[in-house]
Amino acid sequence: MYADRSRILGVAIAAGIASGVFLALLALQLGVQVAYATNQIAPNVILSLTVPAGCEISLNTQSISFGTITASQNSLTTSQNVLDTNGGNGGAVIAVSGSNWVSGGNNFGVSNTVYSSSSSTSYASGTALTLIPANTAIVVGSSSSTNVWFGLGIPAGQVASTYSQNIIITNVC
Repeated sequence: MYADRSRILGVAIAAGIASGVFLALLALQLGVQVAYATNQIAPNVILSLTVPAGCEISLNTQSISFGTITASQNSLTTSQNVLDTNGGNGGAVIAVSGSNWVSGGNNFGVSNTVYSSSSSTSYASGTALTLIPANTAIVVGSSSSTNVWFGLGIPAGQVASTYSQNIIITNVC
């Protein structure tokens, strides 16, 4: 009768290790109990470990300000940026989403905020922010940085106040 002496082997992968396939040599010692036999060393076993590419995110700011924009006006261009740094070993695509603009009981829609990969994009040509994460097609390579630029338009008749909005930026590996 054989006793189950299985072992689960764990491998810790340090942050920043490049993606790829790694080989390791593992020697297993088997306690085989046969008449007059002692412990025997099993043949070497080659293990293969695949480390998937991963990405990380670090943003250069926690807030942006569009200053004062009056009703029926916009920021003209995508003039406010957030620098996205990917500290991982794999590339990423930036996804963005946001909330509606709110000030007390007053609000206006998330889609009044637009984004772009360029600071020179006109407000009218920017892509409207949505409540659900959207793929921006803005790529941030491994160990590199890129900007996401934002613009804002205020609807006609909007009550003057200081409004706030949450923008969520995610790196999708």
